[in-house]
Amino acid sequence: MAPTSGNANRWRRWRDWAESRSKRYSFTLGATAALLILLLLLSWAAFDIFRAVRHKDEQLQVAGLRTQLVEFLLTTTREPDGSSLLDNPVDYAQARRTLKIATVGKPFFGYFLTKGNIKTFRKELVRTEQPRACILEYPVDIDEANQHSPNTVQACFATVQNDPFGRYVYAIIKYPTGEVTPHRRGRSLKDGDLIRLRFRSGGASPTTLRLVLEIPSLPAEAKWRNPAHFEGLYEIAGFLNAEGGKPTPLVSGQAIERVEQPEGARYVTIAMRIDAAAFNQRFDGWPDAGLKRMSIGLDIHRSNATPIIISETQKGAALASLAQAYLSSVPSGAILDVRKGSDAGPLFWSSQALESPGLEAAPGIMQRIGNRITDLLKGETIRVAQTIQSQVTGTLVAELRSSGNVIPDLAARVIALLSFAMLIVLYLALLIFYVARTVGTITADAMVLAKRRHGDVRDKYKGRRDQVSTIGRVISYLDRRIRAEVERKARSLERTEAAIAQHQQSLSLIAHEIRSPVATLLLNDQLDEESRRLLERIRRTMDLLKEKREIDSSRDTARLAAHDLAASLSAYVGNLSSVDFRLAYVGPENGVLARYDDILLDQVLAALLDNAKRYTLPSTAVELRLALHDHQKVTFEVFNQGPHVADPEKIFLFGETSRDMESNQGIGLYAASQYVTSFGGSIHAENRPNGVAIVVNLVPG
Repeated sequence: MAPTSGNANRWRRWRDWAESRSKRYSFTLGATAALLILLLLLSWAAFDIFRAVRHKDEQLQVAGLRTQLVEFLLTTTREPDGSSLLDNPVDYAQARRTLKIATVGKPFFGYFLTKGNIKTFRKELVRTEQPRACILEYPVDIDEANQHSPNTVQACFATVQNDPFGRYVYAIIKYPTGEVTPHRRGRSLKDGDLIRLRFRSGGASPTTLRLVLEIPSLPAEAKWRNPAHFEGLYEIAGFLNAEGGKPTPLVSGQAIERVEQPEGARYVTIAMRIDAAAFNQRFDGWPDAGLKRMSIGLDIHRSNATPIIISETQKGAALASLAQAYLSSVPSGAILDVRKGSDAGPLFWSSQALESPGLEAAPGIMQRIGNRITDLLKGETIRVAQTIQSQVTGTLVAELRSSGNVIPDLAARVIALLSFAMLIVLYLALLIFYVARTVGTITADAMVLAKRRHGDVRDKYKGRRDQVSTIGRVISYLDRRIRAEVERKARSLERTEAAIAQHQQSLSLIAHEIRSPVATLLLNDQLDEESRRLLERIRRTMDLLKEKREIDSSRDTARLAAHDLAASLSAYVGNLSSVDFRLAYVGPENGVLARYDDILLDQVLAALLDNAKRYTLPSTAVELRLALHDHQKVTFEVFNQGPHVADPEKIFLFGETSRDMESNQGIGLYAASQYVTSFGGSIHAENRPNGVAIVVNLVPG
């Protein structure tokens, strides 16, 4: 029986200890249990949301990727003439590239004016049909006042594979202009507009071709019809010689100058073709690989205008490119591969080769965190494929693949937020244990300190042992101690105030008792000069003491209210029409509210202006300025041109005055300081470069 009884006693003691601890730490245990339950609920919610989204997400991504792939293949990569950017991915991949000779599917060169359209020719009806992907656009900086251009230069150089017309390089050049100066045959090339083309291949010397605009030789039929229709039309003459001479027959083309709407910009468009013989090299097939490696520089010298220089290494922005088509059609950032023949054929083009990376489906840190979390749980790749037929490259298979972790925006954000919430809850659970331990130590020390003076005080918390009740008892003990200290200080303050009042009463009585005999003695004509001076000094001291008491009394009884400070200052200056010094008000006439006693403010202004008048230089004005007013403070100042103050803080002390002015008793600035302080404001003096300003800050009304 003894072992059983011992076990029962140990169990009872352990149970009592556990009950005591649970009561003492009930707040900690309850908060921790609630946080753990919340942690489990958040974990289950995150898992349930992920499981619900997981199945729908794959279907949505497949549909979305298929839509993006179709849009890329059938919309954004298609040119107006029916060709595709995928016909030539080498030339048209990047959105920004240097000017080179591209390859197009068909010639786009044509004369603006031909025998067939001479009767109906209008330059405003002329259209060029060059491929958009071939055109590069360069921004230019034009500052001439007489030019209104879009400030861009467009250029396109291309060859045609298996060109039935021969081996030609076709070109379109469009540049802003002011006034075109055509070249006259037989004269220097510099006498008119000049376009210099530089074709550079590796380290070899560049082939330079100079182009000028010449007045065309129109047939007689065009001359008598309407010559105005042909104004702005020029023939292109090319020169391989820097000095000009006879133009080369290897270059042919026309240029047209016109103003287009809605920009109202004037520019010149050149359409021409260059025979391959102008490049002085042997060609192996067409287009030749060496020709396509050439980089092109472009210099445009316009009459009376800044030259436009485009170097061989300068990159222009393509009007259309695979990079632009990819970024606009595939916002999910999925990888796009195009292969020849079949899905296992050689790689024809890939979005991974682009300089600019793809965009995320939903930019933001929450989206990225949510994607990363779901990627850890689901990493399969989603693929969609589409087969297309190209007239140039044959059968192409385009595949768009995603890592599968880009889930819908809302779901990704919810999962990320739930993950953060779980981490915060876990952190709070650990923090509660640490805080409970710290609070226990603090409450124990506070209990000892509180009991040391007031003993074991127990009120409504008597009999409880949890942490909250312990803190309550400590607060109760400290509250009684604070109340006792406050009562002691209140009694001490009452005694002090009574003593001060009695002291002031005594001073008033003493001053009265001294003032009357002094006044009587001053009426005695038999006093010597020294005695009269001493008695006068005593009388002035009594008067100062009386004025100080009156100032203190007025300060204590100030009646504060919101007033229009601007109107008060303006009216005050307007009423001083008979002053013996120049006074000016600077600031708004009304609309600036501040809190002050309007009667005491007049006394403040009188004291400040009296002080400024004494020290201002002759023939200068004293300025009353309302300098600053906002929702935090309102500031006005009295400024006079004159000598600086040696100690700006000392001039507001009682009885402080200038030694060279016997009539000044040092009361005015002291009174102003006391009154402004009673308004809840502040006052100080500032030495300025040409004088002194006394600055007053008030509380906005």
